[in-house]
Amino acid sequence: MLKFTKPETRYIQSYWETFDAIVKEKIYLAATEAFPLESTIEFVKTSVEKNIPQLFIIDSETDRCVGWCDAIPKEDTVGYIGTGLLEEYRGKGTGTQILYQIIELSKQYGYLKLELDVRASNKRAINVYEKAGFTVCNTVRDGFVFNDHTITENVVQMELILALNK
Repeated sequence: MLKFTKPETRYIQSYWETFDAIVKEKIYLAATEAFPLESTIEFVKTSVEKNIPQLFIIDSETDRCVGWCDAIPKEDTVGYIGTGLLEEYRGKGTGTQILYQIIELSKQYGYLKLELDVRASNKRAINVYEKAGFTVCNTVRDGFVFNDHTITENVVQMELILALNK
């Protein structure tokens, strides 16, 4: 059974391991390896302190983080969605469920808009985002460079307007 929870210190190690496993797939995320554990610890602690919309997906049987979704501040009123889920947990609606919860937390946080980037080949994710109300606002042709790593495919940029006025 899976549960969604605000980040807790005891899950940081498994969150970091999950992030590392997903980046090593070299399919979904721009990074090619996990950020150092120390910076991951600081990232999560800062998210908790500032109550940034972030949820971990916990497998109750193993008590380990197997995925996450967050909306990190890009600007004061704009959050940037980041998400990942280990392969064996995909295709069961978990990503959709957590996305809707992050959207609600983002509204409570005061974001007026959410943005994200997704590889054009990730049709399943694009479909999930569109069903949640995200719209395509741009396509970066032939990708971009992230930390000296070049993404060579098209990247779809999407946004969700949460409120017209604050």
